[in-house]
Amino acid sequence: MIIENIKMIIRFIIFTLLLASQAMADKASKKAEFEQLYAEFSDLYANSDNIDPVIIVAEKLYKLAPRVYGKKSEEYAIVIYNLANLYDEKGGEEPNDTEKKAADLYNKYFRMQNLRKVPKDLNYLNQYIPYMVAYYNSHPYNAKISIGEQMLELAHSLDLQKIELANLEYTFAIQNARMYRYKIAQPAFQKAYEIYLDEFGKNNFKVAETLFWLAKIDLAYEKMELSIEKLLN
Repeated sequence: MIIENIKMIIRFIIFTLLLASQAMADKASKKAEFEQLYAEFSDLYANSDNIDPVIIVAEKLYKLAPRVYGKKSEEYAIVIYNLANLYDEKGGEEPNDTEKKAADLYNKYFRMQNLRKVPKDLNYLNQYIPYMVAYYNSHPYNAKISIGEQMLELAHSLDLQKIELANLEYTFAIQNARMYRYKIAQPAFQKAYEIYLDEFGKNNFKVAETLFWLAKIDLAYEKMELSIEKLLN
């Protein structure tokens, strides 16, 4: 009886080792496949004028990465952001399914980054800006203001140049103005205008462009004199 039990234990150990060996071989095979696909992706991204073949390879990487590296890995996060970028490029600035895919993947990427406690530094901000724009593009009339507000909050917490802050205020304002959210857009346009004016003086395109939008908002609120004054300026 004891001998039989020992034989069973040995058989179980051998079976477990075989399974572990097979799993390691399978993982190594998938890793090799991933590396080959990533090399193909990099080559296509650098050399192809057609974005669709690049997206096809990126989608394969998106499916394979969590099986090779895990769902919380940095590698998977990079693959998600790359695919989001490609969808974003293809989707353009109009609300469509591709642009919504981009926004959803960006959102997934930043949820992962926050769980991984990635520092919210300049790199994080530069990656977040396309997410904000894609999100507003794909949700033209029901976008959450908080997505843009988080971008501005982060921007003001970093050591940015005044012009960079003005550009981000302007970007946030434009996204909301396009949705006729003038109460949200107006203060951001005003902040951008004041920085542009202080940095560049009156005779500058960005100053004029921001004044135009402020004039347009005044016109929407039937403040004709203020609107005309800004347009003349």
